[in-house]
Amino acid sequence: MMGRVLNRRRGRGERGAVLVECVLIFPLLMMISLGVFDVGLGWKASLTVSSAARTGARVASNLGVASSADKDSLASIAAALGSVDDSEIDVVVIYRSTAANGDVPAGCLTTAVRSAGGSAALRCNVYDVTALNAAATSTAYNGNCASSRDRFWCPSTRANSQILTAGMDFLGVYVRLNHDTKTKIFGATMVIDDQAVMRVEPNAGNS
Repeated sequence: MMGRVLNRRRGRGERGAVLVECVLIFPLLMMISLGVFDVGLGWKASLTVSSAARTGARVASNLGVASSADKDSLASIAAALGSVDDSEIDVVVIYRSTAANGDVPAGCLTTAVRSAGGSAALRCNVYDVTALNAAATSTAYNGNCASSRDRFWCPSTRANSQILTAGMDFLGVYVRLNHDTKTKIFGATMVIDDQAVMRVEPNAGNS
């Protein structure tokens, strides 16, 4: 009789311990699950950014000195970023790289250069989301190195000849998002960026 009472009490105590453990562990498991969910969405956004940068670089390098090089490159980037909300798109830079894997010049991302739309000294054209989305229908891109939207590194000045000592230019495209997180566990936003560099095709864009 006494043994049954002790077993009953022991069973209740074990059930109580399990309940306490569940209460303690559940928030941790929930946090881990939500974190994995946010990381997954961030990874998806990262793949989209990488694809957009490669697509933009490929289009611009194939067009070379054509007046529509930046215009068509931006239109292709906008299409590749189609699943990304406009509010997350921070900046797109089309720049002259010094090497096949050259990073975007840090100066091209400063507030002053972004406000100006680019830098002739750094040879980069900087575009915001408005310019990116308007590129397909905009008349501001005409290869005019004096006044067009892409004047800071004008397409018509890009090297596309194999007979030049330095060869063809390396053209880079940099894309950056401020990706909104869903759970806010890792902060309100994640900065997701990538770049692609390709050599301008020989004689690309020559009329």
